[in-house]
Amino acid sequence: MLVAVVGALVAAAVTKLLLEKLKWRWSVVAGLTVAFFPSQIAWSTIVLKDVFVWPGLASLALVVSGSVRNSGWRLAALGTTGALIVFLLGHLRLHSTFVAAVVAIAFISTTQRAVRVSAAVLIASVVPWVSGGGPAGLEPVVNQVDSLEELRLAHAEGARSAIVALPEFEPDSPVDGAADTAPLPGGDTDGPTDEGAEEVGRSLLGRLRGDLTNLPRGPSVMLLKPYPWDAASSLRFVFAKIDTLLRYPLLALAVAGSWSVRRNSRVLLFPLLTGSGIPLMYALGEGNLGTAFRHRGEFVWAVMVLAAFSAQRLRDRLLQRRASLGE
Repeated sequence: MLVAVVGALVAAAVTKLLLEKLKWRWSVVAGLTVAFFPSQIAWSTIVLKDVFVWPGLASLALVVSGSVRNSGWRLAALGTTGALIVFLLGHLRLHSTFVAAVVAIAFISTTQRAVRVSAAVLIASVVPWVSGGGPAGLEPVVNQVDSLEELRLAHAEGARSAIVALPEFEPDSPVDGAADTAPLPGGDTDGPTDEGAEEVGRSLLGRLRGDLTNLPRGPSVMLLKPYPWDAASSLRFVFAKIDTLLRYPLLALAVAGSWSVRRNSRVLLFPLLTGSGIPLMYALGEGNLGTAFRHRGEFVWAVMVLAAFSAQRLRDRLLQRRASLGE
């Protein structure tokens, strides 16, 4: 029951956000699509933690939109609400820093600039720190930068839908697998040698190369897989393919809807940045399709907001063309 209520909150937040700019029918359809999207229903009945992330992000979008057009005590109330949401998200997902940064951008406006900048800095730097993420929430981000490859391998281990190849175990010793740690004669054991520093440099370069190599594959896993032509290994895989096929036109509409951000930045800026940043962040650390498929739920609402703008725009253009041809 609780999960169903939380899912309804996501749909309500999307509808409310779109009602600020779109016609009511498009807003309601977008909200219902979020509520009844197959994967959203499935994950909301299985994974409790992830479900709370969805309304948190969608509610932040409402806070961002309201903060731009309000001032005084209303702005203070919205800032407090935004800080509370970021605090809660900091205990659910490590991307709270990214969310806080977006909120900080939205709070800066031409009116009451000093107040907005102060609120932005406070939310972006202090709130993630209180949540356990360090100053500005950078601590978990910095810690994971050097271990993205290990993170991908950890996610892939034991997964039937692994997207990275696990390295084969090679013993350090041909006898019993124990590494020989004895220093060489005359060797310096008090600090790293030139060869050691050079090896560390090559290791860092190799990890960076691996992260960059994973980029084309990572976003495709987060957004497009499983492909229609992929062989289905189970009934669950079949359902995943159907869900992805339903997602393709929405993604296309969302990309087209991104052109509306310039004229509707108050409503669309936050969904655009979160809808782009979250999949990119996950793309660097995902190691199997199953986990990536679950993490998609965090930006479905953002895709629907952008897609709704695009759908109404295409509909209006079609009606105008028909009207012009009728004349």
